[in-house]
Amino acid sequence: MTTLLIDGSSRPHSNSAAFGERLLVGIPHQTLHLADVHLNFEHDTRETDQPQGDASDDYAQLFAQFQAADTIVLSTPVYWYNMSGQLKVFIDRWFDSFSHGASFASKRLCLLIVGADDPVHKAQPIIEQSVKLSCD
Repeated sequence: MTTLLIDGSSRPHSNSAAFGERLLVGIPHQTLHLADVHLNFEHDTRETDQPQGDASDDYAQLFAQFQAADTIVLSTPVYWYNMSGQLKVFIDRWFDSFSHGASFASKRLCLLIVGADDPVHKAQPIIEQSVKLSCD
């Protein structure tokens, strides 16, 4: 069993990364800091002759790590009642991969949300709208 921690913070040495590492103490895992990679925004080209994918960034390498993991921990700070922009771009690209036949039905997905004040309330949009509905 392999575990992948995807840190969505834009800050090096972030609370999101620190809490993710604490959560996984004693569990062999790899950590991927999205701030250290290049991800392009999703470009919807379905109604054109252009291919949907964009090979000019690091997504293919990231997705290979994602596919190899059995457990994925998504870690993000709360940014204006939502996840970080870095994690949102990754999730947009990730879910587009499933429209092309990829599957994650056998994977365990964990969500670690870090917030300064009232994170239980302020994190609800991330849980309900961004992750739960997408995974359903």
